[in-house]
Amino acid sequence: MDAGKLDTRIGVYRLNQTTDGYGGFSDSPTLLTTLWANVTYLSGEMKTENGSRKQAQKIKLIFRNHALVNPNNYFEYYLQFSGGAYKYRIVNMFESTPDFYTTIEAVTFS
Repeated sequence: MDAGKLDTRIGVYRLNQTTDGYGGFSDSPTLLTTLWANVTYLSGEMKTENGSRKQAQKIKLIFRNHALVNPNNYFEYYLQFSGGAYKYRIVNMFESTPDFYTTIEAVTFS
């Protein structure tokens, strides 16, 4: 992977739960880090859930290995393009030690 191909800015977020003072919880996203990645769109199938149709995009990201804070808990994170509306949940992660790049597969969620 050429470093010049890492051309898309991605924000890595984590949802934190805090008590709301009334016995419930409130979720608030926290930006952990931003990274530059090479993004490839793998699929864009239409899904029907509860009578509504929406597009579920699947993407593949390649980025430098040390960009994530703690890759062992990557299922707690979600990704969002800078200025983008879609949020992506990480479903698979592969770290390549010889060339220090990490490959992630992610899907959209609401």
